[in-house]
Amino acid sequence: MTPKSHLIGNIIRVKGINGDVTVKLLTDFPKNLKRNTVLYLQENLSEENKLSIEKIVLSGDIAKIKFVNINNRDKAKELIGSFLYKKSCKSPKLPTNSYWAYQIIGLKVYDEDDNNLGIVEEIWRTKANDIYVVRSKNEVDNKDTVVNKVELKSRDFTHKKKEYLIPAVKDIVKEVDLKNKKMIVKMIPGMEDI
Repeated sequence: MTPKSHLIGNIIRVKGINGDVTVKLLTDFPKNLKRNTVLYLQENLSEENKLSIEKIVLSGDIAKIKFVNINNRDKAKELIGSFLYKKSCKSPKLPTNSYWAYQIIGLKVYDEDDNNLGIVEEIWRTKANDIYVVRSKNEVDNKDTVVNKVELKSRDFTHKKKEYLIPAVKDIVKEVDLKNKKMIVKMIPGMEDI
């Protein structure tokens, strides 16, 4: 079954004062993004989250986009961090063990011992193979602490994101389960970004 929408990219910053934004592209077909292409800020494609491309400049996996009615820096800033989706069309069938970027982004990643490593947040394109960037937040509870004999009852959490760089090759990626949104990988030295 073809999904209702495809993940296209992530708005990462504002560019200039006229409402342009920089988008990290997560699509296999960036050249399909043109003037008047309709994108959405939510996966469910609701009308109130609809944006139309007024102008686009592509540069590798980055695009500078000007949307209709986003005419100043302040309006553009409200979009930072948003994901962009496009209405699905019938995708060509891929060879076995090949996947579209939108199918990989968001998968939960586990090692062979069933330890949760995080979620695929990015895909880096390289000449040899893609690299899946997996990130996980580790929360460290600082517990109740005593300072100058005064007990502080705070739940101060520090967030440290762990990052793993997973080569998209069959010797490393052991299983991709799209139905359960899960990937199993073989960890080797150097895959964890220290």
